[in-house]
Amino acid sequence: MIFKGAYWISPIGDLFEVGTSHIAEVIKDPEKFGLKLENIKEIYRKHNEFLGLEGKARAEILIQIIQQGWIRLRRYRESWSVTVYRFSNETKHQLQNWAANINDDDSFIPVKINELATNQEHKLIFSDLL
Repeated sequence: MIFKGAYWISPIGDLFEVGTSHIAEVIKDPEKFGLKLENIKEIYRKHNEFLGLEGKARAEILIQIIQQGWIRLRRYRESWSVTVYRFSNETKHQLQNWAANINDDDSFIPVKINELATNQEHKLIFSDLL
């Protein structure tokens, strides 16, 4: 598999490539993430935002999903950004599987793992996950 850009990893380790944005993928198939479209729309209304806007509603929804065990990954020019609920051994194993299945030719690119449960950032390089 060759992927670049952005992904979701499900709580059971399935890898999903993200087309445009993480929230767009959630809105497109909310059931995959354990949500209902009406609940998503309700959160956007609560924040007085348009559906799909990358604002406060998006943050609330993504936090909910990540707390359920989903992992969010985004490749930026200079690093990978990873958001997890807890950086546990299981999470690290899922990230190792992800790293082994994508083709990132920069094995020294930083991987910044944001752990929501502790509000800590863990810094690795891509090859640490191989």
